[in-house]
Amino acid sequence: MDVEKTMQFLLEQQAASAARMGELHTIVEQMALNQVALGKAQARFDSNMRTMQATTESIQANMREFQENMQRLQEGQKRTDETVDRLGVRIDRLVQSLQGRFGTNGSTA
Repeated sequence: MDVEKTMQFLLEQQAASAARMGELHTIVEQMALNQVALGKAQARFDSNMRTMQATTESIQANMREFQENMQRLQEGQKRTDETVDRLGVRIDRLVQSLQGRFGTNGSTA
């Protein structure tokens, strides 16, 4: 057995292992940086989701209020239409009464 070749082989293996360990160390450092960045991105995402949820809830509440207001408006419009219809009937009756009393040309009968 050649001791010199064995030592040379061991030194080469040690150098290769050290190089691989350096590469792994760099990869682990990059992964740690990526993990920090991912944590920050997740925090921003969570914040944005809470904001979107609050906005959605506000929009839904506003839509419910709008629908309620529209319902009240429709009900009010219906009452107004009914009042106008009744008023129209009364005016028609008044006009007919006046026409019967004074004739169609406006002179007394």
